[in-house]
Amino acid sequence: MCPTPIISDEFEASVKANMDGLHPDDFLVQAATEHLGVFKAKPERLNAMPSTVHATIDPARVLDAMLRCSSICGSRRYAACCIVSCAEKVEELVELSNTWVRYFLWPYRRSVESPEHAIRTVDVTSRLESAAVNRRSEFAGEVLARDGYRCVVTGFYHVGHVPLQTIQIRVELVAAHILKRAVAVFQEAKPRTVSLTWDIIKQYSGIPDAMIDTMNDLIDDPQNGITLEKNAHDAFDSLAFALIPQDDGSYKIEQFGQLIVNPLQPTIRFNDHSPPPGTSLPNRKFLALHAAIASVLHMSGAGAVLDLIMDKFSAAGTPVPSGKRCLTASLICFLPIHAIPRNRHARPPNSFVGHVSLLCFWT
Repeated sequence: MCPTPIISDEFEASVKANMDGLHPDDFLVQAATEHLGVFKAKPERLNAMPSTVHATIDPARVLDAMLRCSSICGSRRYAACCIVSCAEKVEELVELSNTWVRYFLWPYRRSVESPEHAIRTVDVTSRLESAAVNRRSEFAGEVLARDGYRCVVTGFYHVGHVPLQTIQIRVELVAAHILKRAVAVFQEAKPRTVSLTWDIIKQYSGIPDAMIDTMNDLIDDPQNGITLEKNAHDAFDSLAFALIPQDDGSYKIEQFGQLIVNPLQPTIRFNDHSPPPGTSLPNRKFLALHAAIASVLHMSGAGAVLDLIMDKFSAAGTPVPSGKRCLTASLICFLPIHAIPRNRHARPPNSFVGHVSLLCFWT
């Protein structure tokens, strides 16, 4: 018998009640940490109730990483309330982990490889409108000028803008998007899987509604870009490093695993060098969301598993999951039969229905 779906109206109501309650964030985080401590001590989480996303993903590690990394985005309360709402029920905690992997981590990680089609893997019944048609041609020039024609990580200058008496190899820099170009605009009957994905993104990132409503314009706004050398750009896209916001307004360069880029400094601070000044600096919430996802994938070990799944897509001659199936179907068709989700009918929340929803992914 399948476990009771965790993504239900009852679960939503419990999360909302906890978030609206009077308990301070520290109290909720401590309670969630204690729940996870009990959960980790139960071997049945890996035996009787293994991850239905992939058997090698440890649900406890995913939940722990989501809770720990939520501080990057300032969403500790949301992550803690989700875990607390599961109490210490193994089935519900496993399904919460599965939901976060399926509808939050996987879409972001997958979109790096296939930006134009990433949204189509969520649900092909959606109505997709690409913002590429309205792409601002000024984006690259504005971003490079604002950053002084210099890679914000390595310090290399753009060809033609190397200061006198500075010796460096010829380098062409790029204006990298922080959030991905693909934007899905859903009208009246928006797929529930996409609603769930965006609900998690919104709650975890703290991106306000006003910003979501104008995301079409923000995609090619300088606040969604940073100047990078090509190798650093590739590493940033693949979530091999991230810029973690600090309390003093600077950003710590955090690399995961093997050293990918050689930063000029361990921290960076953005300044507007454009003539005249007035260009928006990189959006702190956009960079925080990128950093949080990169951190969760690394800390939980789920990133390596999802990379293997993407390799199977490529090995099968399908660089982009087929547009004839939804994200979950595309994912499970490459998994062992024992890893196919037993609970295929978890109901996404009914919120956001009929609202224009925009999904943005990494370039």
